[in-house]
Amino acid sequence: MKKLLTLLAAFFMLQTAAMAEDANFFQKGDLEAGFSGSYNRISVDVNDDSEDIDFFYADLGLSYFIIDNLSVGINTVWFYLPEIHDIEAYALGFEGNVRYHFQVNKHFVPYIGAHAAYYYANADIGNNSESEDMTAYGLHGGFKVPINENVYFDTQLKWTDYDMPWDEIDLSSVQVLLGLKIKF
Repeated sequence: MKKLLTLLAAFFMLQTAAMAEDANFFQKGDLEAGFSGSYNRISVDVNDDSEDIDFFYADLGLSYFIIDNLSVGINTVWFYLPEIHDIEAYALGFEGNVRYHFQVNKHFVPYIGAHAAYYYANADIGNNSESEDMTAYGLHGGFKVPINENVYFDTQLKWTDYDMPWDEIDLSSVQVLLGLKIKF
């Protein structure tokens, strides 16, 4: 099922790229708003045992281009880990990011970047509920395909190392995110 969804997303992006108008290149002073989300199966180490689990992630953000092709941004982020053994966790927070966009051609805009986040995390461990602060950092890369001159379909591959406050959970993930970006 995941392979089928990936193939459909790739077909949609290629079709959109073939029909897209010229993309405005990113210039100093541009603003970009957007959202993205993902559902992934990831491997998590719990009590020194590795387990594949569902991982849900969403973000909503705003970026500002400080120079041509280079943006800094802030996102509100959320993730949810369904039950792992006797643990269920979620987190809400803010993520800062920096991205460099390569202006390859009018139908395809790849980028690379780095991010760091601060979260308020909550975990239900057995019969106890614990809330803690946590941090995360990572790298990401992706590409944007213009739908028109200001709207982009965004695909991103994101690696994040989460500094979980609970010794029972060791979480580092690679996610595939899909989203939309609007340039102002």
